[in-house]
Amino acid sequence: MIVKKTIQLLIVLCLLSACNSDFKIDVFSSDFFLTDNLKTPAEMAVGIPSCTSERLEKYKTEIIAMFSSDSNAKVVGCESRDMNSMLIVSLDAEIASETSNADLILFRKSFPDLTHENKNYEVRGVRPMLSANFVQRVKSMMENNMQSLTYDKFSLGINLNNDGREDLLVTGYNLWVNGEPKEQYRRAMLPRRQKLDLRFSNITSDLILRGDAPTIFFIGQQK
Repeated sequence: MIVKKTIQLLIVLCLLSACNSDFKIDVFSSDFFLTDNLKTPAEMAVGIPSCTSERLEKYKTEIIAMFSSDSNAKVVGCESRDMNSMLIVSLDAEIASETSNADLILFRKSFPDLTHENKNYEVRGVRPMLSANFVQRVKSMMENNMQSLTYDKFSLGINLNNDGREDLLVTGYNLWVNGEPKEQYRRAMLPRRQKLDLRFSNITSDLILRGDAPTIFFIGQQK
């Protein structure tokens, strides 16, 4: 029992305090213009002491235990990234309009239509959230250890695929687009069948961890 608790503490300290935890979500633009809750694939890369540790299987078990069954989380690999050992977990995130029981959620929000270059667009904002239950499952393992979620060790990225029939308008602020930093990325055109790699700042990470669900980017689809 002492060994198990020690391993649990090691995992959580590494995940939330000492090591990076990076989420990446794959999305299709058309899903944001629907109303139903939809599953979308995601990946979490979480730092562990070593991919060759004899305790690797125990690390896997403890990390998967933090997710709900709805996430369908499973370990798919372990690899080195920037001198760190990262356990790779695949899971289902969810795109929703109002409510969701998923651990990792992208809420879609309707905004007023806009006109750009004589074309009318309907607009959706994208608002990520970690469920309170997911956060609580992590915090409950640490309540006696004075640890907390830290924004500088948590990051979110989104692969945005334009699967619509027309070009898409994309707007975001203080983010990286295909690896390039952008203070303003305003009404940029994303051609059909093309995709963008979006990654967000520490401010965004902090807001997500606080449960504020910030609007991280906007997409416009021709009407």
